[in-house]
Amino acid sequence: MKKIKIVMKGLIMSLLAIGVLTFSGCKEDEFVPTKTLYDLVSADAELSEMLGYIDADATLKGYAQGTAAYTAFIPNNAAFDKLRETLGITDLSVVNPAIISSVINFHFAAGATSAAELTGASVATVQGESVVGNADGTILTGCSDTKVEILETKELATNGMLHVVGTILIPPTICGTIGVNLGTVAQPILLGAVFTDVVGIIAVADIDVPAGELSITEILADKSGTAYTVFMPVNDVFAGAAALYGITKEEFIGSLTTSAAAARGFMLNHISNAGGVKGSELVDGKTITMMTGNTYIVATSTPSPENPLGIVLVNVLDQAKIAPVYQTDLIDAGGSGAGSNGSAHVSSILQ
Repeated sequence: MKKIKIVMKGLIMSLLAIGVLTFSGCKEDEFVPTKTLYDLVSADAELSEMLGYIDADATLKGYAQGTAAYTAFIPNNAAFDKLRETLGITDLSVVNPAIISSVINFHFAAGATSAAELTGASVATVQGESVVGNADGTILTGCSDTKVEILETKELATNGMLHVVGTILIPPTICGTIGVNLGTVAQPILLGAVFTDVVGIIAVADIDVPAGELSITEILADKSGTAYTVFMPVNDVFAGAAALYGITKEEFIGSLTTSAAAARGFMLNHISNAGGVKGSELVDGKTITMMTGNTYIVATSTPSPENPLGIVLVNVLDQAKIAPVYQTDLIDAGGSGAGSNGSAHVSSILQ
């Protein structure tokens, strides 16, 4: 009997020892994630705007719901409000979709990177450029030296790490070509969803810039003190013109961009550097001379479906060439603030 007791005691001690070892192998603070990045974003009402962009992009949604690890810098809704205020718009849908896509993709990087690991380092985003972490734990916006705090690091997801930020992160290349032009006539054109055809023409025009002259992009963003008046056709205008000729829009634009010089001439014929003319100043008899030397005279009439504002620009040398003005004062910076350089309007194609 005594021997049996000893054996039982030994067995009990062994089991207790195993239990102690097993328990001590599990850290009390060890967190086992159960939610994906997508789950975490979906659960926070303050991240609903970014969720909308993720849902609209099948690739990003795949990152957020998949098994591969990603680091997601998720702007809260207040960050989107701040961006709209900066751009002076109420709806981001007016921004070129390609630009929006680039910006949103700049918020995702492969691998799960914690805030500590990001400090003083950088991560390459799926957009192609890198998010830079400062030594103090903040990150750069991408557009300036402004520091952005990581407001909150959500718990580790099953497929990565989520950091909440209060400012939209802008890719450096977009900042360099567009962000620095905010408040100039370049802003509504280079950012606008309805001006993507014009942006394509500008790209061709700027391939070869005459010595001593500014590129079209530089003209639109010029802050040297010259005031400009810009009349720009939207994408629908190019589509309408192409239909009149019985060709595709691509063919029509191709006819305008046979060379950098041709594209530049087309653009300069829609830009005047003789002062910023506001919409209220587009009155009968007003003359506007473009950078090509062509002069147009303003004529007004009763508005109609084809000419909703009742304003047209008439080529002085060939008065059969008439271009309606469809919208005025996309930006009216005519001397009203730092970086202001004129006014921008929407018109038909000037010939």
